[in-house]
This record gives sequence, structure tokens and C-alpha cells, in this order.
Amino acid sequence: MKKILIVEDELIVRSIYRRKFEISGYQVETAEEGTAALNLLPTFKPDAIQVDIMLPGMDGVEVIRQIRSWPDFKSVPILVISSFYRPDLAKEAWKAGATKCVSKMDCTPNLALELVEQMLSGESIGLSPSAALSMIAMPKEAIRVLPAESPWEHPTDIITRKSMPAAGAPPATAPPAPDVAPSLKPPLTLPTFGKEQSEAAATSTPTFAKPDPGGTKHTTRPSFATPQAQKLTKPAITPNAPAASAAGSAEGIAGNATFRTEIRQEFLRRVPQIQNDLRDRVGALLKSKSTTDQMALLSDLETSVTSLASLSGITGFSRISHLSGAMDALIKEIHKKPAQMTGSVLRTIAHASDCLNMLFRDLERTPREIPQSMLILAVDDEPIARRTISVALAKANLRCIGMEDPLAALAVLRENPFDLIFLDAEMPGLTGFQLCGELRKLPTNKVTPVIFVTSLTKFEVRAQSSLAGGNDLIAKPFLMMELAVKALTYLLRPQPIVESKASSK
Repeated sequence: MKKILIVEDELIVRSIYRRKFEISGYQVETAEEGTAALNLLPTFKPDAIQVDIMLPGMDGVEVIRQIRSWPDFKSVPILVISSFYRPDLAKEAWKAGATKCVSKMDCTPNLALELVEQMLSGESIGLSPSAALSMIAMPKEAIRVLPAESPWEHPTDIITRKSMPAAGAPPATAPPAPDVAPSLKPPLTLPTFGKEQSEAAATSTPTFAKPDPGGTKHTTRPSFATPQAQKLTKPAITPNAPAASAAGSAEGIAGNATFRTEIRQEFLRRVPQIQNDLRDRVGALLKSKSTTDQMALLSDLETSVTSLASLSGITGFSRISHLSGAMDALIKEIHKKPAQMTGSVLRTIAHASDCLNMLFRDLERTPREIPQSMLILAVDDEPIARRTISVALAKANLRCIGMEDPLAALAVLRENPFDLIFLDAEMPGLTGFQLCGELRKLPTNKVTPVIFVTSLTKFEVRAQSSLAGGNDLIAKPFLMMELAVKALTYLLRPQPIVESKASSK
């Protein structure tokens, strides 16, 4: 019987993974922190190890370094569960000796089992170090099919919203850079996410990649894909074991379905307590006036949000997992820069908390998956400002069209519906407030969320943005993750349920 060591500080997550491996025929030991895991190595002698990157005390990267320093464990397979919003840690894990990495926000027990079985069987997906790093965000089905030393291909092609390419369509011509959008004529084109990747997908280098031999650093990041239904993983079978019967296969499928149902029910059972914790901790943070108290309260909130990101990810609630993961990254950034704890940041945290509660409330009706395509527009006459917004959105794997001329932007808005719009307040020709007022008259963007990004933060400006039809305002300068979190709260929030007259009768 193969042995698995799971290093995970979250008790519920640890228990879920343990049960999954045990019902699949593995002997399992668990540790909640690095020192305990290292103490287990000589006696338990695991055949594979699963390590969470974020651990109390000794982090996952150091645990991997320590494991690799032991001669008996230099080649033991190590699966790292990392944070989507901390690619730096994923890169460090690879350098330390990790075998495979996957995002905790998209890693289900089925996927973890499948990856461990690949490693134990000697089956390799043959990734180069740079391509392997992109597994943090790559679609799960792609993990199984990448050929050896092949660059990771992901959906960076541009297609029109009104005319999706048919299956087998010829490759599309590479589009211009997003920031030259003023030259585009309607209908506007948009990036595709998730399932819509096709044979027209353009080859692109992965994120988190090491520099290539020529010294060029890869910077393009694959989009976070809609989690697909996982292939049901068969229990581990010894080389001499007979083939499973049809009855055995049916039993395995039923067992997997039961397991998925049980862990989701456990999550749903805990939702009320999670909501209470979020409400109490965010409320206390907003009321606090002392910076010292705010930092302490922020640490408490971080504990809740980190746990939520892991638990919702493992149970398949991707919208909640990605929003709480981004919120967690924002809190960690504030801990590094306490001076950035501004009123704008506090409002963003409160807004994200409200959005999470909306997602909790509509869990049964809101799709768990992330929208497959999202079109974002940023209008600002300053090139640096547009670039900053673009980089900030990239932290949440979102891309936007940048436009300098508000009049040109209005022409594009007349023909194309957007999912989110960022506007500067002061621009020549047409102010952001005027542009917002005009786009609210358009059928295409009458209800599209509009966020003003401006250095004008007086109460009068905030009031003016609301009167013009704006939904929110972020003050310049802003933290990158603040803008990313703000965008996700509008993109991932559940849509209002419109009841038909027939159903209401």
C-alpha cells in the first residue's frame, strides 16, 4: 500500500484530502506544520508528499528544501498546493524541488489524487520547468495532455463577442495590443477565457516562468479557467491486480459522487458561521480608528479569508474561492505596507465582504464557475494610468482594453456591451462624469458597472460620480490588489434573478 503525507494547516481541508486518499487505497499521515512533517519522514517514509505552500512557522518552500536535503527523499514526488495570487511562492517551490504545482483555488480532491497517481506511476506530463510553472492557473484538463517540452498554449486569441468561431475554424490573425483600441472599429473584440479556447488559440509563454536561455522572461499568464467536471479517478491498482469489473466501476463512480456531495454539504453547513465571522471582523475593522488595532483586526480577518479560499476551492465554489483569494492577497499586501491602509482600501474590503455574502446567499442559484469571457474597458488620457490599471487587473488574470480618447471610447461603447468600465474623472474633450452620463443612455451599457479611478477624492467628487451614474470610486494612487479585488466584486457577484410572470402565478 502506497503512503501519502499531507502537510496542511487547515483541519477541514486536511481531513477532506485524507479521506479522499484513504478511500482510494492509500495509507495517509497528516501534519499541520512543517516541523511535524519533517519528524514524520524517517518513520512513515511516504511514497509521495502533498504540501500547502502557506503554513504557519516554516512555510511550504522551506519544508520542501528540508525534505530535499535528506538523501532518502531527494526524489520523492512532492505536490504543492499554492495560491493563485502568490506566483512568487510557486516559483520558489519549484526552485526548492517541487514536482508539481496546482492552485488551491481550483484543486479538487479528484485532481490532487490524479496528480499524485501520475507521479507515483512514473507518468510524466513532460513539462519544461517554465511550462510546468504555469500549472498554477492552467485548465485542469490541459494538465493531462501537454506533450514533453511543449510550450503551454492558452487562449490569448481575440475573437468577436457577436461572432464566435466555429469548431475547427482557421487560426485567427494576431490582434493589436489592447492599448491601441481607439483604432478598432465596432464590433469590438475581446479575449476569451476557459472553455472557448479553440484550435485558433495562439501559442504563448506561461507565467511564473524562469528566464529562457536567451534571457527573456516570460510574463504572460494563462486565464483562470472555468473548472471542468473532473475525470473520476480510479483507486490505485497494483500491477498484478485484475481489471475492475463493471460493477466495481459503478461503485467507484457512486463513491466519488457521494464524496463530492458530502464535502459540499460540509461547506454549506459552515457558511452561516463563515458569514458571521466575516461580518463581525470587517465591522470591527471599519469601526477601528487606531492603526495598531487595525493591523491586529486585519490579521484576524486574514485568518478567516485564507481558510475560506481553501475550503471553497476544494469544494468547487470557484467564484467564492477566487474573490476570497484576491481579498487574502490584498490583506497580505497591506501588512507589508501599513501606510496604505486608506479609506479607499477599507471600502474595498467591505465591498468584497458584501459580495461574498451575496454569493453565500445565492449559493444554490448562482453558478459556481467563473464567467468564461469578460470584457473590461479603461478610459484614461494618461498612458501610465492605463498601464497601471492593466497591470493591476492582470493580478486577477483579467485583461482590459485601454483607450485614451473619451469620444472614441463613447463610439465603441455604442456598439459593444462591456462587463466593467474604469473611467478617469478629468479628461480633455469629455470628462469621465460626462462620459458616464452618456453611456448610461446606451442600451449596450446602460447597467454596466462603472468605477472611477481618480485623484479627486473629496466628498463632492464622490457625490458627482454617483449622480453621473458611477457605481464606485478608487483613489489614486491605489494598491494593485485593491483594484483587482474591486473588479472581481463586480464581475463575480451574482446576477439578479428575474422571475417570469408565469412562474410567479
